[in-house]
Amino acid sequence: MNTAHNIKRLRMKKGWSQRELATRSGLVHPAAIGHYERGRRTPGLVNLERLAKALKVSITELTK
Repeated sequence: MNTAHNIKRLRMKKGWSQRELATRSGLVHPAAIGHYERGRRTPGLVNLERLAKALKVSITELTK
């Protein structure tokens, strides 16, 4: 698995839209979540921390 797959899997497990994850994580635009999930962009450390906190997982779980 990769980061893109893990973000999508964990988001969907919670039943959240990309917009909801963006809001809960404090990311400015929901399109960023879409880019991350498709592997077009890789979140930096700050955004990984935000995503992990919102999803209630470790950064390791997002990136393994």
